[in-house]
Amino acid sequence: MTAEHLLQTCSLYKVLRKRFWSQPTSWQNKLFGCLDDLRRTAIFARETQATILMIDNNNNKALSWDKCYGGRPPKEHHVV
Repeated sequence: MTAEHLLQTCSLYKVLRKRFWSQPTSWQNKLFGCLDDLRRTAIFARETQATILMIDNNNNKALSWDKCYGGRPPKEHHVV
């Protein structure tokens, strides 16, 4: 699953997406928009409870969000 799929088309989160974005919004704006856009996207991602992995391009390793930033790992639904 990609970030674009989670933010735009994943049927599991259609209702949740409508709650956050009542008007069509590009995935680029959700990820690279203004601070308010980024906050909305971060809260949306947290509410999906998806496991989000970040890629360390220097070592080609996937790093889980909780290992990067601490805290309790989210309930696993999808890997982005």
